[in-house]
Amino acid sequence: MKRKTIFLILIVSLAFFPALTKESPKTLLSRLPDRIGVYEKVDITEYPEKELGASINYVSPGVSVVSLYLYDQGVRKIPDGVDSQLIIESKNGAKNDIIDINKTGPAYRNLTLESDRIALLEIGKRTLVMFYISYIGEIRIEANESVPCYTEIYIAGYKNYICKVRITRARDTSAIDTRNFVASLLSYL
Repeated sequence: MKRKTIFLILIVSLAFFPALTKESPKTLLSRLPDRIGVYEKVDITEYPEKELGASINYVSPGVSVVSLYLYDQGVRKIPDGVDSQLIIESKNGAKNDIIDINKTGPAYRNLTLESDRIALLEIGKRTLVMFYISYIGEIRIEANESVPCYTEIYIAGYKNYICKVRITRARDTSAIDTRNFVASLLSYL
């Protein structure tokens, strides 16, 4: 009888507390395919501080680079979407990071905020509400050479993590294609 009771408690615990078994960011990112459309996976980075999570980079021909970051800042449960204060603070931090990079270089130059709004991404059969921030400027590709670019950031709570996607792409590429790539990428998590 005692064994049955312990077994029943274990089953009920697993059913009601799935967040206790939250997968690591590196584990989630390792599921992503090596190639999605024209984008090819380059590397996964796991940061030494656990709360900073992990990131993965994808590149495509030309200047396009997509970086996906999953982290939780030590918070166990993060709701999907943009309604939590943690996500709002993360969005503001991401904007400040881009401004700092623009000031210190060497990657970006002359960035100007183009858009700061809500974006709806269709991921499978559900819609994820994300913050969307877009800058227009230049990216340095060699010491004295830069090309016009867009830098975009999507950020939201997703799968109990802060999910931030930073895209740097040439101006002659499509924002819609990029948004669809982000939705496709997140569908694998």
